[in-house]
Amino acid sequence: MIAPLIAHIPVSLTDLLRPEELSELMEVVKSDNVEPETVILRGVRDYLQRRRDQARQDAAAA
Repeated sequence: MIAPLIAHIPVSLTDLLRPEELSELMEVVKSDNVEPETVILRGVRDYLQRRRDQARQDAAAA
């Protein structure tokens, strides 16, 4: 469902990632036999979860 939306974004992976990041992404894609979009979405999900967790910790500390 998300992949078609990503396909319409006029940016390539090479515009978004440094060469070493792109290489790492492609290794994960090959080893897990998944689409690059799936790996990227997992990374975004994990990043957002870390941000939410940090915000909760900051709010609890305040």
